[in-house]
Amino acid sequence: MNLTQHTTDATETIRNAILAKPDGILEHLAEEHGVSLRAVIDCLPDDSATAATCARFVDVLSDVADWGDITFICHSKDAVVEFCGLFPTGRMGLWPLAPVVRARDADLIRWLDGFNRSRPHLALNGRTAFAEVNNLMRTQT
Repeated sequence: MNLTQHTTDATETIRNAILAKPDGILEHLAEEHGVSLRAVIDCLPDDSATAATCARFVDVLSDVADWGDITFICHSKDAVVEFCGLFPTGRMGLWPLAPVVRARDADLIRWLDGFNRSRPHLALNGRTAFAEVNNLMRTQT
């Protein structure tokens, strides 16, 4: 059996498993068949999923907030988190005061500079990341 035939057989098997148990866990199917989660998502019926680029992440979640009561399930190898109710509206985490992308990007540079040069870090015994990198550079030369 060649790779193309194996892939076609796995795809058909996964599609049949989804039809037999539409509420099954996609991650389990991926692990069971030795394929990526993306490959399993590609086996879903056409009206079951829509792909979007990461640039649309905030737009998608903002849209979900307008749907009303939902059941939102996040499943990983380590945990299953389930939320029922209205999906909360939100904003990007680091820039609550920057409403436009350009202002957010400019603010990110300022924030990173302050975070790395001025903020002491517990994991670095109270030293800043900038000081620790400089210290490492001195000891490695």
